[in-house]
Amino acid sequence: MYESNLAITKKIEVANYSITNAINNPIITTALTAFGYDTTKLNEGKTLLDNLKVLQAGQKQEYIEQRAATADRDAIRTQIDEIYDRHLKLAKIAFKNEPNILLALEADGPREQAFDSWKGQVTAFYDAALNNQPISDGLARFNITAADLTDVQALLTTLEDAEAIQKTQIGEAQQATLDRDTIIEALDDWMSDFQGVARIALEANPQLLESLGIVVKR
Repeated sequence: MYESNLAITKKIEVANYSITNAINNPIITTALTAFGYDTTKLNEGKTLLDNLKVLQAGQKQEYIEQRAATADRDAIRTQIDEIYDRHLKLAKIAFKNEPNILLALEADGPREQAFDSWKGQVTAFYDAALNNQPISDGLARFNITAADLTDVQALLTTLEDAEAIQKTQIGEAQQATLDRDTIIEALDDWMSDFQGVARIALEANPQLLESLGIVVKR
């Protein structure tokens, strides 16, 4: 089930208006009680509504945190990519006649764009550069030092941590949505029964029905 935040907000407003008026108007309460919708029953609906308000706010916050975590991860990726692009171009010059080294650096072929594939290419480049002395020496000709390479590896570790946080936030946002949607379904079911009973209990009082947000055909 997918409902926009605007639709959910409207649903909350309607339910709040309807349940509050039912509880606060003794004429409506008396009429509904005769059909099993006493104060206790009405408060069941209010509890569902209150829970939905809390879960809706929580779901919004989880998605704010997810977007922030994604932005943090992507900022680190951009930082790495700027350095990697420069190092890669220099490596292609340094080893233009050494295809095996270019293969070890995964320097040939197109650059991957998907996050995991991109990260795999970058990690392979710096692992090979740091663990193969001829590669390190060749890059040193262009003032790419071991410290430069190690710094990028450290950034890759930071990126992995940021990615783990982002994945956690995705999971929490998805769970918050499921929890909220479960309450929406329960409130929808309660409101459907409530409105059906109200139409019967207040059939002779269309104005009272309208005070519950129930449209009466005239």
